[in-house]
Amino acid sequence: QDFLTIIQTKSSINADRLICAVQLAQPEKAEAVARALFRRFWVDRADIFEEKDFLEVLSACGVSDPSAIVSSISSEAVKGKMKENTDEAVESGCFGAPWTVLTLENGRKEKFFGSDRLHIIGHMMGQKFDGPLVASL
Repeated sequence: QDFLTIIQTKSSINADRLICAVQLAQPEKAEAVARALFRRFWVDRADIFEEKDFLEVLSACGVSDPSAIVSSISSEAVKGKMKENTDEAVESGCFGAPWTVLTLENGRKEKFFGSDRLHIIGHMMGQKFDGPLVASL
């Protein structure tokens, strides 16, 4: 499907909730799951909307009991975690996506809006950013 059709007919809310469910159940796996969902959609151009997609991502990330995690995405606990994460983002000054808060070694927080700031974030982390498509070459 083309991008316009996807954004007009699908929602990433359950993918967002999936990350929250992992945060609650296996927080050490949350970053890997978030990265895998991002890569799956933006690099591999695969869906991140259905239960089968979630099970594939969770299994690939080594999450224990993927079916239980997927079953929990509509729970009040997961919805509460999503609200908590959203409130934290808004309190930090978030006004759009992507929103990145980088904590420097001295504890100072730098905030960035937009994917066009990734090279600056990389520089501040001491990492070279070669661009978004390097991984697909």
